[in-house]
Amino acid sequence: MTELEQLPATGRRTAQRLAFHILRSEDADVLTVYDPNGGYGHPDHVHVHAVGHRAAELAGTPAVPGSPSVATPLPP
Repeated sequence: MTELEQLPATGRRTAQRLAFHILRSEDADVLTVYDPNGGYGHPDHVHVHAVGHRAAELAGTPAVPGSPSVATPLPP
């Protein structure tokens, strides 16, 4: 089990929710995140990628250089 998987799911969801609200409130054009490997595998950077990439997907904000995805806005 990776360090990321050991983090409480509530912590990840809280971080994603906070990032989502910041992206929406700032009307962000893009979010820069680490690649899925965290640049060089550092666990904190991997976590930043996972949280940032998911928050960007939910907010409909492109995330780079993360893997390509289709942004999925939250339902009303």
